[in-house]
Amino acid sequence: MFAVQGVCLSHCKKKAEKEIMRLRGDDAPKSPEEYKQKLDAITNEIFKKAKPQLVSGELASPDSIPEYIGLAQKSGGISRPKRCKKGRT
Repeated sequence: MFAVQGVCLSHCKKKAEKEIMRLRGDDAPKSPEEYKQKLDAITNEIFKKAKPQLVSGELASPDSIPEYIGLAQKSGGISRPKRCKKGRT
């Protein structure tokens, strides 16, 4: 069996939102613009450090992997995909 691994931007954004909610005092965003800037910065930081995880189910044939990767990249929420055999990274 085969699978596609990658990093999901929406998951990174959720983690960044939780991190921003924990900020207090001078570190906390004071306006919607500042919130957006911090959210983007923290999301990008988390995205760069994230380890690829399975983003597809098990695929029976390696022929379907490029098609899945293409669909995932078009959606804009998954980047850095790579092919791997089950049990290997």
